[in-house]
Amino acid sequence: MNTVRIAAGQLKHFMVRRPTLEDAAAVTGLINVCAVVETGSLAMTVDQLLQIWASPGFDLQTDAWMVFDPLGRLVGYAELWEQPPYEAPYVWVHVHPDHVGRGIGIHLLSLAEAHVRQSARCDVAGRRVVLRVATICLNQTARRMLNEQGFRLTERFWRSGEGAPGAGRSGGPADRIARRTFVPGEQGLAAYRYDIYEKELCA
Repeated sequence: MNTVRIAAGQLKHFMVRRPTLEDAAAVTGLINVCAVVETGSLAMTVDQLLQIWASPGFDLQTDAWMVFDPLGRLVGYAELWEQPPYEAPYVWVHVHPDHVGRGIGIHLLSLAEAHVRQSARCDVAGRRVVLRVATICLNQTARRMLNEQGFRLTERFWRSGEGAPGAGRSGGPADRIARRTFVPGEQGLAAYRYDIYEKELCA
């Protein structure tokens, strides 16, 4: 398994590598830490993550990345959903709250973008491909980073759920942002606005 040292700016001595099935617990923990900060509830179980990793069209060896700090702690994770025809893939980025603002998210986005450009064959004349990212509206740091990296806001929607682990997250990008009509005053449900950003990779 290839492990690459990141030697740029504040990420010097950080390491990036592909996940393995043995990393499922650590990745789940990171996803849940981020979810608790954003929504106050857990988002994932290990079994649910393993189901996602086993989804048709998703390859753990090409479509996901992990970032570790100099002490070997997992601080960043991204996964890319780019099933054919590779015209509007989604990338999901998670950065540990204690490491936000250090360039980890930017680095993960760049890895996903490079992979999409190669897979989508941007050399084909007239081909239009965009990379999409969904982020909760409360995450001002992520929104600022996406704007700085050339992404533009294209859609907004509300999502509500019971807050159970894995709610709204399953084996495909469409399910990850599954939406339902928000009913004001609905009991027992928390509602959050999500923003979808796009970056055009092939014009």
